[in-house]
Amino acid sequence: MFPQGAEQVRPYGICTATVVIPAAMAANVTVLETLLHGWDLAKAEGQSIEISADLAGASLATAQMLCNDDSRAAGFFGAAVDVSKGSGDFGQALGLAGLDLNRSA
Repeated sequence: MFPQGAEQVRPYGICTATVVIPAAMAANVTVLETLLHGWDLAKAEGQSIEISADLAGASLATAQMLCNDDSRAAGFFGAAVDVSKGSGDFGQALGLAGLDLNRSA
């Protein structure tokens, strides 16, 4: 997704901590966060968002790496929410991040 400079490492601020991670991972985290918050905002406004299959797949892969017990204990994500397999990759990513596809606005 980010070929040039992807092997470089960059400082990445997470709340009050700064970690050094590969630039490609920092970009993927930023994209995932943008999509999660964008979906949440759209849901609150009674709207929806549509993303490409490639972006949905990338968001799921990133969520699978990030949404773990340690990040939940630190308060970055809520408890995983079960979602149907038919919800697609982005739906699965939302569930891993603790966002409920079926919640009301």
